[in-house]
Amino acid sequence: MTHWTHVLSNVALVEFVLLAALTTLQWVRHRIRGAGWVALSFAILGGISLALKIDPGLVANQYLAKSVIALLLVVPYCLFRFAATFRTPSVPVRVVAIIVTVAIVLFTFTLKYLPAPGFPAPPYFLAYRVSFLVTFGFLCGYVVVSLFLAGRGEPPIAASRMHLLAIAVVGLEIQVVVAALGLQGPSVDLVTQALTVVMGVLFLVALVLPSFVRVFLSRHEDAAFRRAVSQLVAAGDSRDVAEHLLPHVCALVGASWAALLAGDGTVVARYPVWTEDDGPDPRDADNSNNGQRRITLQTRSGATHSLAVNISPSMPYFGSEELHKLDQLAGMVGLAIERCEMAEQIAFQASHDGLTGLANRSMFMERLEEAMSHVGRRRAALAVLFIDLDRFKLVNDRADHSTGDRVLSEMADRLTAMTRGVDLVARFGGDEFVAFAEVDHEVDALDMAERIRTGLSEPVDIGSGQLVVTASVGVVMTADDSTSPLALLREADNAMYEAKRSGRDQVVLFHHHARDLANRKWGLTPTRTRRLSAG
Repeated sequence: MTHWTHVLSNVALVEFVLLAALTTLQWVRHRIRGAGWVALSFAILGGISLALKIDPGLVANQYLAKSVIALLLVVPYCLFRFAATFRTPSVPVRVVAIIVTVAIVLFTFTLKYLPAPGFPAPPYFLAYRVSFLVTFGFLCGYVVVSLFLAGRGEPPIAASRMHLLAIAVVGLEIQVVVAALGLQGPSVDLVTQALTVVMGVLFLVALVLPSFVRVFLSRHEDAAFRRAVSQLVAAGDSRDVAEHLLPHVCALVGASWAALLAGDGTVVARYPVWTEDDGPDPRDADNSNNGQRRITLQTRSGATHSLAVNISPSMPYFGSEELHKLDQLAGMVGLAIERCEMAEQIAFQASHDGLTGLANRSMFMERLEEAMSHVGRRRAALAVLFIDLDRFKLVNDRADHSTGDRVLSEMADRLTAMTRGVDLVARFGGDEFVAFAEVDHEVDALDMAERIRTGLSEPVDIGSGQLVVTASVGVVMTADDSTSPLALLREADNAMYEAKRSGRDQVVLFHHHARDLANRKWGLTPTRTRRLSAG
């Protein structure tokens, strides 16, 4: 039995020296909050174990023996401070922890001597044993309860590590009880050493998790992580990206909430979904603590998003690998958003004018056809406006094309600003713009057209000078859903040509005698028809 006790003692020594080295390295490399306290705990345990192994006679000196016990009494306070980083104790509890630790250390040094086996105990030694037991019981008990409570709601891997650490601390308490009761004998020594070895294993798994154990514990989260990444392919925009991913982000790091924020801080999407009916936004309350982790996502287009996640205080220590995965996931989110932005940009370019950003002909005709299908179901009529800038060719001839582009962009901006109630404004190319809107009366359409004509004729600042460009506007109205969109445009163009013929810078409502002028432009004159048919 003595042989196995010796073997187990050597194994325990290796474990605690290894724990001291690994926890210290972890603290030096990562500076995780609370890691310094646990590193100090195992530095004391490992250092004392190694020193006594090298020279067992150290404890023969009463002062050194008392110093060793005093250091051991600091260990539960260090573990208390470590647990306090995850679940903050009240001020009275913190004060009591300091008082009992200082008191038992001072009590140790006030003892007349430390009794060896077979020697009588000094005065007050029973009181000392009771104080020793109470101090360890209070501090280690708080650590155990705190770790079990803090582990609730955490990801499985972090919760498992915290629970294993709590069990290891229970083993430490059992050893203290054995020592306080003065139990001795070969069997007690063997069981105590075996318990120490088990504690060392639990401490190693809990504090410095081996990779093979991590893989086993996180297999379900890893599978969910891979599914989340595969779902990014199906996302159509940044909101889809967030809605696919945020639940997995919360599961991965045990977050109480996660949100994707736009560059201006507005919420694109969040999980769990929150509405004003649910009460105050928990994000506002959580902003006051250090649990919020924000990762900036930068795309090639320059757009910036942020992934904001509210994690528990225990995750930086017990979930460092999961937080690393979160960083990787954030990078994938950035790539997915970039892909969505590129798809949106391609779709925008296919349906909008490259110079002005207005809708192009294709989009306008599609939307106009859709609007025509609703005309018969509503009381309102549909007004189509054809706007042509007067003598715009002279701008390009007398200035240059860049000046002409600036004028067109300015006119597009004015049209957008002046037609907030219009269903759509588009540029057909060159100096031609079109628009349509639902109106109640003919006078409403003419008022809108006149407002556009007046607004476009305001001077345009070009360099140090100003340029005045007027516009001719043709207007057509219909309440007949059987009219084709192309016929409406042709009639609006017809009215615009009438405005040109009448002196330009005018608004003209469509009437039938102007049809032939527009038909020649659209290639629909009887003469051209005959020529085309004659081959």
